[in-house]
Amino acid sequence: MPPLHRRLVLCFLILAAAAAATTAASISTPAELAVASHPLSPLRLPPAAPFAGGGEGGGGGGGPFCTRVHIRGRPSRLRDPSRFFHALRVRANATRPSGLELCFHRNATVGPCKCAASQCHKMAKSGLWVQAISPYDTRVLDFRMPSDPSRSIIVSTEEEFLLHRVVFLLLGMVLMAVAHTLSESVVFYYGGAMTIGIFLVILIILFQGMKLLPTGRKSSLAIFVYSSLVGMTTYFLHYLSGLLRSVLVEIGIAEDMHNPLGVFLLVSVILAGAWFGYWGVRKLVLTEEGSVDAGVAYFVEWAILIISAVMILQSSLDYLFAFSALLFCTAIKAVSRIEGKSRVLRCLSRAFSNIVPTGYEGFGEEYSSMNGSHQDGFSKLHGEYMRSTPKRNSLRSRKTLSQDLATDSYYSTFHTNPERKKFSEEEYAAFTREETHKAMKQLVSSPDFNRWALANVDRISVTPPQRTPQNSMSQQRKRLFGLF
Repeated sequence: MPPLHRRLVLCFLILAAAAAATTAASISTPAELAVASHPLSPLRLPPAAPFAGGGEGGGGGGGPFCTRVHIRGRPSRLRDPSRFFHALRVRANATRPSGLELCFHRNATVGPCKCAASQCHKMAKSGLWVQAISPYDTRVLDFRMPSDPSRSIIVSTEEEFLLHRVVFLLLGMVLMAVAHTLSESVVFYYGGAMTIGIFLVILIILFQGMKLLPTGRKSSLAIFVYSSLVGMTTYFLHYLSGLLRSVLVEIGIAEDMHNPLGVFLLVSVILAGAWFGYWGVRKLVLTEEGSVDAGVAYFVEWAILIISAVMILQSSLDYLFAFSALLFCTAIKAVSRIEGKSRVLRCLSRAFSNIVPTGYEGFGEEYSSMNGSHQDGFSKLHGEYMRSTPKRNSLRSRKTLSQDLATDSYYSTFHTNPERKKFSEEEYAAFTREETHKAMKQLVSSPDFNRWALANVDRISVTPPQRTPQNSMSQQRKRLFGLF
């Protein structure tokens, strides 16, 4: 008969082996669901295994059960970038949703059903759970449920094209491109303010009209919010139209006049809202000279840029793709704002025309004509020079070179002067003021100007002195803070 300590060691080994077997059986083999193949048939999960350490009876037959699904998205964004506007919808359908909990996370190192309690969600009573993720994402879906052999869970994936993501990208790019132009456009401020004013007047009328409802004055705000959310406004408009018709009938106005009066009332409301927006723009946006306030324009430009950036980030469920699109649009915006880009492109076009002797002489002229607002006098002279000057080393150029040099003067647009003095903004303003003073002094001292001034004295007016930059900035700050 073996000694007592040998029996204890043998019993301990048997218990350890049984515990290891129970632990191995408690973790079910996770099911794989690859999105790259995009299976048409849904995945039916295998029977769940008992979850070890899941509470009372953990590891036994009556304890909680756990099943895990690995959802693997498309392997590479660079190899398959066509899913930029797509969403991968993961659906889980359970026959008996009572007591079923699920956890949707990214950490595959965590054991089955051991994620944080804040990440666990109960299955809806309908038994359907849907979540949209990026087509390139990899997720883990854990199911935790009580023992129920008749329960079945089906997991499926579906890629869906989202049209509104395309709209977000296009709107974001357009707004980012025209942000600076809109911020300095008076038409934009007037149009936007008038539109907002019309809606505000309509909302004020609706809010005041809510007090006429049988519910009383105390709950008018709650009813207004509710009507804005669920469509109660339609009912109120019908009620208000009936009330107005009854009032008009009691006054003695025939029913034939109801529609013209309604149209007149609608036009009056629109004009009142437009006047409200016009007054707001005149008081808060425009300066005394009629131009857009610099502080307001700066704020509006950055507001439009922020809105466009948010739209571009919302153009894709994949954050890397969305951030890359934002960087690309920002780079294009930065390049388009660089000063002197037309001159650089003209130099490149001249270099290219020297290499390839074809009809590219007018490229610089066409680009300058497209950018007429940025074209100076030297570029215009250079365009005329390009049109009138023949090709280098040609017979016509050799014959007329001496004659042209003797009769015409050509301004250099490509040579640089290293000794040229660079002015700061203050020095340039002082230099301009001094030269203007000299020119005006010469003009006034001429006899022709004196004769013209005597003949047109009734047409001469003196404008008030301009504001200093300090006063202008202080007034802009006051106007900007007064806006809020």
